Amino acid sequence: MCAAADGFSRVTGEIAACSGTEGPGFTNMIMNIAAANAARTPLLVLASNKRLADDDCEMGIQTVYQQPTTEGMRKYGKRLIDAKRIHEYAGYAFRQLKSGVPRPVHLDFPSEISNARFKDSSELRAYYEQAKYRTDARPHPDPKRIQELAALITKSKRPMIVASAGVFYSKAWDALRAAAERAEIAVVESGPSRGHFSDAHPLSASTAPGALPSADLVIFIGQYSMPNAGECAFSPEATFVRIDPDPSDIGRNWPIDLGIVSCERAALEALAAALPKMRHEAWVAELAAERAKFEAENAGFYKIGAGYGDAVHPAVIARDLSHFLYK
Repeated sequence: MCAAADGFSRVTGEIAACSGTEGPGFTNMIMNIAAANAARTPLLVLASNKRLADDDCEMGIQTVYQQPTTEGMRKYGKRLIDAKRIHEYAGYAFRQLKSGVPRPVHLDFPSEISNARFKDSSELRAYYEQAKYRTDARPHPDPKRIQELAALITKSKRPMIVASAGVFYSKAWDALRAAAERAEIAVVESGPSRGHFSDAHPLSASTAPGALPSADLVIFIGQYSMPNAGECAFSPEATFVRIDPDPSDIGRNWPIDLGIVSCERAALEALAAALPKMRHEAWVAELAAERAKFEAENAGFYKIGAGYGDAVHPAVIARDLSHFLYK
């Protein structure tokens, strides 16, 4: 269930919840909670647990203390001990899930909590409607920083946006396309979520890996799981920009020349408005040539794999599945 919830969230961009019983139900979710954390998935883990009254007496050989187990692979966690505060801690959970950089949230429910019943909301502490316990407001970029970025793009001959999970979760695909088309900026998708920029678009570099070393300006947007310098094919001589809602993470792993703290969609909308209409014809032609080269390479792998008689080559699986789903 945890893996399915993680997958659902990666496909839809929405919060997904999963649950498991105490003992093996919870421990079987651990590897998937860790995977969701690495992918920055807004996953809500709801797990039952042993009675508070049975603490320290080993009642039931399968029960464990859950919160220490998920330490380091979640954004927030809490063992509920007062049933009247259940709505309050639901607010804690959703504030974490719906703001900043998403990661799993883990609430565990001892049986005294899960078995509690209430006549109405008056029996709960800190019961408020949604507008009272959290806000949908998002950080907007510093206009001066957007102007600096627009100036860098104006001077660049081969600009590229690395559009990752934050673009998907902020539903910024329209703003991404508008900014890219405004100044003919190449776009490569990264991270666990795909589909916010079509591979068929003339500016897509997702199937043109040979073009990455040519980029002279690289703009990371919503790249929550930041690679280390040198892990990607970009030239060390390029100029690097990072746009992220978390200021404490900008500059981690990869040195940057310009950092912008902002919601991804707000930043892309502001950038599209600030950019002059530009053409990068040579860059667009290079992207097309690298895509054709990559497709020819894949066709070669498929030809090799199609000749196998005792095994199935990954290239055959990938192409046949792609044709089944999309053609």
